[in-house]
Amino acid sequence: MDNPRLTVVTLAILAVHLGVAAAWLLRGRRIGPVLALNAAAALAILALLGASSQASAYGIDWQVVALAGFEVAVLAAAALAWRGVRAGQAASWVAFALHVLASMGAVAFALLFRIDRLI
Repeated sequence: MDNPRLTVVTLAILAVHLGVAAAWLLRGRRIGPVLALNAAAALAILALLGASSQASAYGIDWQVVALAGFEVAVLAAAALAWRGVRAGQAASWVAFALHVLASMGAVAFALLFRIDRLI
């Protein structure tokens, strides 16, 4: 993926997150869109991790395991929040905030660093 595409993708992901946050503020503070975005992001990340996982001669990649574990926890929190569990709602907000921060970091990376290709 080249830099212009990376920039567009990261800006679009951040825009979706900010749009959901704005919708929450403007439309009665309903948590449904936040939960849907959290679940969609977690499923997309898990799918990408599954598609790109390879057996490594160097053993287990613990960073990938940690990311997958976090995203599974995000899915569990969203499921609990859909059922009205307060702890699930709180965890979903934390996950949403962390996803926004990660999106902001990706945008900063895309805008500040120029590379020829991403492998």
